[in-house]
Amino acid sequence: MQPETDETKPPGPLRLCETCGNMTTAELSYCMHCGALSREAVEAMQQDRAEHRFFTDLAVRATPVTTAILVMNILIYLIMAAVTGGSILQSLLYMNDVGVLVAFGAKTNELLRQGEWFRLITPIFLHGGLLHLASNSYAIYAIGPLVEKLYGSARYLLLYLLAGVGGVIGSFIGSRGGSQTVPGVGASGAIFGLFGALLVVGYKYRNELPPRFRQSIKSGILPVIVINLFIGFSIPFIDNAAHIGGLVTGALLAFAIPYIAPGQARVTTAGKAIIGGCVLLVGASFVQAWQASPQHLARRSDSLQTFLDAVNQAESATVRFVREFGRPNDAALASSDLREDLDKAARLLVNAPVPDSKAESIRKEFLELVKLQQAALESPSPASRLESIANGLIKIREDFKKWIASDGERYGLRLKQSEVE
Repeated sequence: MQPETDETKPPGPLRLCETCGNMTTAELSYCMHCGALSREAVEAMQQDRAEHRFFTDLAVRATPVTTAILVMNILIYLIMAAVTGGSILQSLLYMNDVGVLVAFGAKTNELLRQGEWFRLITPIFLHGGLLHLASNSYAIYAIGPLVEKLYGSARYLLLYLLAGVGGVIGSFIGSRGGSQTVPGVGASGAIFGLFGALLVVGYKYRNELPPRFRQSIKSGILPVIVINLFIGFSIPFIDNAAHIGGLVTGALLAFAIPYIAPGQARVTTAGKAIIGGCVLLVGASFVQAWQASPQHLARRSDSLQTFLDAVNQAESATVRFVREFGRPNDAALASSDLREDLDKAARLLVNAPVPDSKAESIRKEFLELVKLQQAALESPSPASRLESIANGLIKIREDFKKWIASDGERYGLRLKQSEVE
């Protein structure tokens, strides 16, 4: 047998040329007889041109609202750090002063129920620490320009604000069973709203958007949403209800608000009116927060004193417990009113407001220690738990000193010289 050559190979798959009607090789994008491009090749070229126009138009669109949001978040954070007082470095790093956060418009369920509606808006621009601000700023920087280019500045700002409000409402609903005075702040609800909007855009305009763009949304956005929600459910202090509220709101808005396709006008009279209305709403919200701030800053001092009273009561009762059960014949010598002192300490600790997150940790530690003493009094041998109670008191005292050393200056508290030395 002779080896098969190019001349003796059977012809490959053939197709009928739509232009000249002759049979030509299907593997080629053009006809071997007349040179006309195949229908598939023409469609591919048209798709490439459409994608090029889409990405070119998208690339030249400006994103002033995203820039304005980032600048506003940073400026407000710096102002809060200045108002907080004490060590400016500590304030910049942590921003955990509950009184200042509430005075600037942080969301609490209690104040929302009292009719302070502006707390649906102001929390979107507040942050509780430098890491919180940095992570949200990066997310806005990464995804905000894309959404603003797709929707235009006016629709983007409207979507951002309403998704943020949806996040605040989600937080309100999700925290009904917890503390009603814990402040909630952050742009995460609005950011998740942008995620939700992009997902809907990829689905709603699946026959219009370039395939590469749709695939990038599907492969890039969906995993980020899933991972962040998983982290939110895994870490207790993350407000996942706000994330879900913002995500759902952003998705619903994207079904109702159309994106601006290439070639459409991006600046309209209606758009300018929307931007003006949003700016006025945000401005009015912060004016309301400023008008309400004196009473909340005044409550800051009252709350601090209430917290200190609760700590002093718990410490006094614990010292009595240690002294009385540390003596011989402890059960017989225990004071009859010790249980009343512990019950009073527990009530004060449960109801005591806290000025910041470190103070909240101290409150919880003391409450657990008081409960341990109450349980010990119900046991046959209260003195058997004396060592653990004494060690717990020593640890809380050290934690309290550290809190005063790091944050006490902003509240006008200082350690005695003997305690420092």
